[in-house]
Amino acid sequence: MQQDERRGILLMMLAMATLIGNDTLLKLAAQTLTVGQALFIRGLVLVPLLGVLALRGGALARPRDAIHPTVLLRTVGEVLFVSFYISALVHLPIGDATAILMLAPVLATLGAALAFREPVGAWRWAAVLVSFAAVILVIRPTVHGFDPWLLVAGLGMVCAVIRDLAARRLPPGCSTSLAALVAAAGVSVFSLGLMLFEGLRPFDLTGVAYAIAAGVVATVAFNAMIGSMRAANVAVVMPFRYSCIIWAMVIQAVVFGLMPDVVALAGTGLLLLVGIASYARERLLRRRADLATAGA
Repeated sequence: MQQDERRGILLMMLAMATLIGNDTLLKLAAQTLTVGQALFIRGLVLVPLLGVLALRGGALARPRDAIHPTVLLRTVGEVLFVSFYISALVHLPIGDATAILMLAPVLATLGAALAFREPVGAWRWAAVLVSFAAVILVIRPTVHGFDPWLLVAGLGMVCAVIRDLAARRLPPGCSTSLAALVAAAGVSVFSLGLMLFEGLRPFDLTGVAYAIAAGVVATVAFNAMIGSMRAANVAVVMPFRYSCIIWAMVIQAVVFGLMPDVVALAGTGLLLLVGIASYARERLLRRRADLATAGA
C-alpha cells in the first residue's frame, strides 16, 4: 500500500472517530441545553478555529468563492443536515442514528448517477441494496415500535446527500477548507433562529463544556476529512467512512449503557463488509488499470 493511501485511510478513520465524538458531545450537551444553544456554543469555537486554519492554508485567497451557488447549496445542505440529524440524535440511540447516516454514501452514488450521469454498475447497485438491508437490521422499524425521530434522522441523511453531491461540483480552485468554513458559519447563524424557536434554557456549565469540546473535536474531524481527501484517491478512502458505525456502537454501550443485540450487530457487520469489499474492489480495478497502462 502506498504511503499516501495509508495516510489517507488513517485520516479518514480519525475523521470518523472524531465525528462520532462530536455527535456524542452534542447529545450530552443537549441534555441540559437546547439543540440551538448547543450548536451556537459549538460554533463560537468551531468557526474561529476553522477560520484560522483556512487563513494559514491560503483558503481565503479567493473570498468570492464563498458566495458561489454551489458553495451556498452545500451550506444549505449542511445546515439542514445538522439541524435534522442532531435534533433526532437527542432522542435516538447513537448507533441507530449513525446507521441511518450510513445510507448517505450509497444514496450519493445513486444521486450522482441521476444528476450527473455517472455510471453505476451492478456492483454498486448491490452495495446500495445490502447497505439498506443492513440499516434496517440495525434500527428494525416496526409498525408498533416505530420512532418518528427515525424519519427526522432520515431527512437529515437526505440533506447530507445534497451536501455531498454539491461538494462534487465545487468551482475549480475552490478550497474545501473555505467550503467547510462557510458551512460551519451557516450552521452557527441558523442556530440563532433555532434558539428563538426552541426557547432558551439556563446555560448549564456542564452542557456548555460539552458544546465547547464538540467545537474542538469537530475542528479535528473536518481537517482530518479534508486531509484524507487530499492524501489519497476518493474511491480508496470513502469505504472507511463505515468505520464510524463501530465507534457509534462502542460509545452507545460505554457512554449510554445501551448494548446492541445480535441482530443489530449483524447489521453493523454487513455495513462493514460493504466497506471492506468496496475498498478491495477499487484496489483491484486500479491495479488492473495500472497493468493495462504499463502494457500499452
